[in-house]
Amino acid sequence: MLSGDSKHSRPLYYTGYTHDAKLSRIQINPGLAVNILLIQTMNHVSLTPKLLKETNVSIHRYDGHGSRALGKIKIKCQIGDMTAHPVCYVVEACTTYSLLLGRPWIHEKHVVPSTLHQCFKYTDSNLTVRRQFVDKKPIQGARVYCSDAALYEEEEQRLDTPLKQQETGVANGSRRDILQIIEKQFELINGVETSSLAAECDIET
Repeated sequence: MLSGDSKHSRPLYYTGYTHDAKLSRIQINPGLAVNILLIQTMNHVSLTPKLLKETNVSIHRYDGHGSRALGKIKIKCQIGDMTAHPVCYVVEACTTYSLLLGRPWIHEKHVVPSTLHQCFKYTDSNLTVRRQFVDKKPIQGARVYCSDAALYEEEEQRLDTPLKQQETGVANGSRRDILQIIEKQFELINGVETSSLAAECDIET
């Protein structure tokens, strides 16, 4: 069971483009000191291992274990209308993300990420503050077994529930039904008569 609002616990996943190839599950993570690119992603966007430059950097996991990067490479990455050329360290691993953008990319582009608001803010070339919101359902297909997938189960169940049923418990409730339920709740809380509420109030469409 996940504590709190699972929506605010979700990683920041985006769909973008890398060297003109569409790429899903680009994760923005301010807790990482490097940018990470999977060797599988390199193959997907048709970048050959010959382009890798040697590096002595080792990537360490949360448990302290790590492995040496296969190399580093400068790539073209676009999310929305923001384009950057981050240097990424390439690893071979089974992960949910396809590309992980850490603090080097965040600081270079002056990005302010927020898991609370599920978006990141930045300033475009016209000095206008912009927001880029996350993908609603980034994890699909074979990767639904990943731990991150559990963070999206509640959202999928909510989307499958009719709107009126979510708000009032009435699957096919009319506007009058909704007002009657509001009246009853108001009477229980305040102990007053609200018979005129339906006549005086209306729900905007």
